[in-house]
Amino acid sequence: MGNGPPLWGVGLGVPGPVEFGTGRVVAPPIMPGWANYPIRETFAERYNAPVWVDNDVNVLALGELRAGAAREQSNVMMVKLGTGMPEAAMTLSKMRFGCVGVIDDDGCLCGIITDGDIARNLGSSLAQMRVDDVMTRNPKTVKETTLATGAMALLNRYNISALMVVDETKRPIGIVHFHDLLRIGVA
Repeated sequence: MGNGPPLWGVGLGVPGPVEFGTGRVVAPPIMPGWANYPIRETFAERYNAPVWVDNDVNVLALGELRAGAAREQSNVMMVKLGTGMPEAAMTLSKMRFGCVGVIDDDGCLCGIITDGDIARNLGSSLAQMRVDDVMTRNPKTVKETTLATGAMALLNRYNISALMVVDETKRPIGIVHFHDLLRIGVA
């Protein structure tokens, strides 16, 4: 494999749900023919190195958490545009913020899905929908320099429970939830 140092490992992000234990794509909505394909085994054999396979949004979130805008955060709550609603709902329920941010291919915030968005779509076939169909586009955001009182004023003005915190390029770096503001005495 060239004259460089030996390959330590291979990490792949694929645009579909992945069974992490096997490294195989499970019922990928936008990857026809890839269900159960042995991605890990194929790359391990080709490169003679360990291989990790996960959903591309999880890989993006890990990159942001380790070296990007979210590196000082303890939780990252986002899914990629085009993600199926079942996966988004699982992320939402795991994080317990009542919302999950939706990012585009550049990692910029383009929407938010809340418990309310899901409730409004219960009559629809959510299992067949993508986040694009359900999300609130251009959600209310604050910069990390916004004072807590300013964030609370926005929450009250728009009658919402959470604001995404974004950097100057609209990349999400956190969340402000009204419960957190109440806990610190901002009323």
